[in-house]
Amino acid sequence: MEKNIKLYILNLGRIEMDFNIIVNNATVATVSDKEAKHRWDWVPIDSILIDHPEGKILFDLGCHPDGDPLRGGKRFSKTVNEVCPFYYDDGQTMEEQLALCGTKPEEIKTIVFSHMHYDHTGYLYLFPHANVIVYKKELESAVSSVFEEPKREFHSYLYEDIIVPAAKYTYITEDTEIFDDIKMYNLKGHTQGLCGLMIKLKNTGPMFFVRDACNTSINYGPPTRLPGLVENVPDYFASTEKIRKIAAENNATVVFGHDKNQFMSMKHAPEYYD
Repeated sequence: MEKNIKLYILNLGRIEMDFNIIVNNATVATVSDKEAKHRWDWVPIDSILIDHPEGKILFDLGCHPDGDPLRGGKRFSKTVNEVCPFYYDDGQTMEEQLALCGTKPEEIKTIVFSHMHYDHTGYLYLFPHANVIVYKKELESAVSSVFEEPKREFHSYLYEDIIVPAAKYTYITEDTEIFDDIKMYNLKGHTQGLCGLMIKLKNTGPMFFVRDACNTSINYGPPTRLPGLVENVPDYFASTEKIRKIAAENNATVVFGHDKNQFMSMKHAPEYYD
């Protein structure tokens, strides 16, 4: 029997970008349209608060609030702010979103990372007391990347986020149930250590947060369509089929990583799924 779990989607802002970064070749020039216009769009940045009997959990941590250039943010490089700027509105900081759920940062027991790109790790500094759970290969990739090139102009892993201390790191090396009714699945491709999270809810049913393993329903298809940023193409396609299989076996709702239409259709904190 499923545990009594509440799941809140925290709205932490948005990143704007060329839609070709989300769906590769979404816009292409052709013989009949040699000046095809590119599409500037936005994608949601969020965190998932899971109120579990064994303690409160956050799945991913959004962007650091000092990354918003309209608020004088200096966190990200000029290139990042030109290509994919991050913005957030009043009320969209982690502290404010947690408060909507009656939660303080110090109450968070566990942080789970899908992967460690800068739009998923930004608020780690709020949780030095927490246990961090991450796929081992993902942490290895993040650490080696930022220490090899800490001042790289455009970097998906951000040195300042990766070096933030935590109480403990727990490494996952295979698909693992990390708490009752919560299971991590390796969905490599976007990064080799990326993981999705399945949460089995008593009333809503299973929800499968696949994060950047599949950005949008367009990427999911069928047919599967690549994003603009992917480390390993064959693994990406294989992971999409893995998502389909797991979702079908569990009769789960697939929640994509950066699908603004799906995001806007869902409940946001203080509303919740249970």
